[in-house]
Amino acid sequence: MKKYTLEMTDDGGFVTITAENDGFAALELIGLFEHRKEDIFRQMRGEIRPDVITRKVVKEEEPTNE
Repeated sequence: MKKYTLEMTDDGGFVTITAENDGFAALELIGLFEHRKEDIFRQMRGEIRPDVITRKVVKEEEPTNE
């Protein structure tokens, strides 16, 4: 099984991008990202809806007054 993981974090002024490639060739990744780019543009134009949406809510804990 091949896996590519891309993580972007923004702390309000500094963006960090972490990528991990486990098995994909460079041309495969270029094709994958080009397909995703076109898919995002089609979603923005309202032509299609995303097939799968996965959301994860991260709640910051409020500091305790101890």
